[in-house]
Amino acid sequence: MRRQTLERIPWLIPEPGLRRCGALPPFDPADGKTVLAPPAAGPGCWSGASDVVFDDRAGRFYLYARTRWPKDPDDPEPRGARCAIYDSRDGHTFTEIWSARSTQFDADALEKGSLLILPDGRHRLYLSRECPGGQGWQIDLLEAETFAALDPARRQPVLTPTEVGAGQVKDPVVVLAGGLTLLYANVSVPGGGEATGLAVSADGVRFEWRGPVLPPGMSGAWDCWTARATGVLYAAPAWYLFYDGAAAASECDEEQTGVAVGFTPERFTRLTPEGPLAPGAPRGGLRYDGDRILPSIGAVRYLTPILAKNRILYYFEWTRPDGSHELRVADYDLG
Repeated sequence: MRRQTLERIPWLIPEPGLRRCGALPPFDPADGKTVLAPPAAGPGCWSGASDVVFDDRAGRFYLYARTRWPKDPDDPEPRGARCAIYDSRDGHTFTEIWSARSTQFDADALEKGSLLILPDGRHRLYLSRECPGGQGWQIDLLEAETFAALDPARRQPVLTPTEVGAGQVKDPVVVLAGGLTLLYANVSVPGGGEATGLAVSADGVRFEWRGPVLPPGMSGAWDCWTARATGVLYAAPAWYLFYDGAAAASECDEEQTGVAVGFTPERFTRLTPEGPLAPGAPRGGLRYDGDRILPSIGAVRYLTPILAKNRILYYFEWTRPDGSHELRVADYDLG
């Protein structure tokens, strides 16, 4: 694919689907209200890994989320077995309109997805799935006239580990800007850990991999193991990249939120080098999947910002006192 020029994008008017605002209000996870409850109590039971788009023409919010259970050797279904799409008038109360199981994707597990509504009305879901037999994670695309009509059997791969030169590529965050589709994704890095990389496409199907745009933090930093993009917001003239950070592999179920800024969508500088944006409250030591114990948990992760008229809404996973994760929204009036 012919290399696209990104430097011009921040000075253009973003197309529908790009998160944009004039100023960022403070974010406090304690302001959040439950959107989706976990499937059960206890560590490893999660609802989240969400993405949200606001359709200005229809006045509706659309939410993607996955449901996850702990590993169970007696259960034939994998732990990340289900994903769904919901719609809402107010951004708080959602009704399910589509769902799928991992078996429909020939996947060992499903993770974060990203929703997109094209200017011509087509609806897309970019979804990360774990390929069978330890072949790593890749990102597939589903497209239909509506989100409710998406068909897992008609999916097509858009990014694979081979194409990005890494052991995995997953957790897409997709936006339209300047006639291009920008896809931020989590990739594994040598020696362990995860970075955020960027792929660019003229049609949203065939992508050119640009490489890392946000590596893990410096040695000893709170995010020195993981820097995984979760949401992108354009607040002229700057781009804000929200990401999950962790200091070690043992923290990778209970990440915290960081934020970075850039004046192009492929160069970012951390705004939270000393600590996360809004730490979750520690919950104490809890056991995960039967083989490890976290000394202190309390995630605020997978934060996704969305603009809807005069509001900004932050959707995020939040750890409950029993160790499960719920999906929350914190809603702020921009005036």
